[in-house]
Amino acid sequence: MNDPDSAGAGRAFVSVDVEQDISLYLRDSYQGVEEALPRLLDLFQEEQVRADFFVQGSLLPAHAEVLAEIPRKGHNVGVHGLLHHRLFLRPRFIQGRHLTQSTGLVARVAGSRPRMFRAPGFSISEGTFDVLERLGYELDSSVMPGGVLRMFRGRVVVRDFRRAPRSPYHPARGDFLAEGSRDILEVPLTENPKFPGAPLGLGYLNTYGTEATVQALREVRGSHCTFLLHSWEAVNLGARHPGLPDYVKKESSGNLEPLRAILGALKDGRGLDTLTSLRARTGPRRGSGSERRR
Repeated sequence: MNDPDSAGAGRAFVSVDVEQDISLYLRDSYQGVEEALPRLLDLFQEEQVRADFFVQGSLLPAHAEVLAEIPRKGHNVGVHGLLHHRLFLRPRFIQGRHLTQSTGLVARVAGSRPRMFRAPGFSISEGTFDVLERLGYELDSSVMPGGVLRMFRGRVVVRDFRRAPRSPYHPARGDFLAEGSRDILEVPLTENPKFPGAPLGLGYLNTYGTEATVQALREVRGSHCTFLLHSWEAVNLGARHPGLPDYVKKESSGNLEPLRAILGALKDGRGLDTLTSLRARTGPRRGSGSERRR
């Protein structure tokens, strides 16, 4: 099969970015890895959910023991960069050095060479795709449709994903927001219909509750739905770090019962799948063809 749209039609994917606690505000804090990750793995086992985990390379080797439980519990393991830095701000050779290092680190706990990737902060670039191809990656899930990043007090737009596809596709060379001839499969994240340009996931669930999240899931555009978790969102960061901004405190919670309810809603509504299974069904890109804009 070589049709990403039909291969992923209507399915839901649960993915977890395993990283240091929100690096914008905290240093050397790993509650999400040390405390939340084991509880998430237990929950997924109880609910018979297979998920896709994207692991930050710098967590290794210090947290190898807990991270090794991810593949042991039957989940897929990918790479979430070396550090939680914006890749598009770094030249290609630096990206290559970091991704080569993180690939090797994650491979040791995954038991095999990782083949899927998500850029920290959705900071994918054309150079990143070149590096991923060279390293043999088969799937990326970094594109955040609708996302706009402004810098210099909002005066300058440095990233604009408003025209990004919302269904799985093979990116074009020279324009990764267009369909083309790269073999790597891009599975865009799901844009939150309540907050365009932002992902739909655990942070929204913790802040607005189960009913609002179920309603948002009903309004999702596109052929698939990716529900995104960050490891630090599954622990009460505010209890240990009271100085964090209020929005971070709301997004992070140790109560996993709302997540249990959403997993059930996803199974009943769309059926759960994994990104690795989607890539296997899609197969490699056949020939280069013409690179048309989607």
